[in-house]
Amino acid sequence: MYQINAYSLFSKGFSLMELLVVLLLLGLLAGVGFPQLQKTFASYEYAEEKRQVLANLTGLTEQSIKNFVDFDLLGQPVDTKTLAGDWGEYWQIYIEKPIHFYKSGSCSGGELWIIDKTNKSGILYELLPPFCIQLSVIRKGGLDELGINDKFEFEK
Repeated sequence: MYQINAYSLFSKGFSLMELLVVLLLLGLLAGVGFPQLQKTFASYEYAEEKRQVLANLTGLTEQSIKNFVDFDLLGQPVDTKTLAGDWGEYWQIYIEKPIHFYKSGSCSGGELWIIDKTNKSGILYELLPPFCIQLSVIRKGGLDELGINDKFEFEK
């Protein structure tokens, strides 16, 4: 037979001290983990934006065919507002010699710098002719290390 006594009525649940310890531990975990989570999301956004810029560059040939126009990619920096696609906020593109895209789907090819505005570093790519759908990395590093600070005037 089951007996009811005062101990069994009040012993179910957690004490105030146990709840406070659990809340303290959860607060510590959140305090340590949240900043790292923010860094992880920012790192992902940064990498995704770079991938999108590279995809946009290799998609310029498709744009020339689709719109049936010849155009030149040039500028220091390139005005990406006139181009299709999302070019992001972290990256700028600099080109010394214009790259010509033909409505037939071919292009002249050439070298272009993709500059990371936040870390002040860059990557020199070669856009390979005849179709410019492939990028080849030539060099990468800091702007001073690459010796391009004197080539271009960088936006601050």
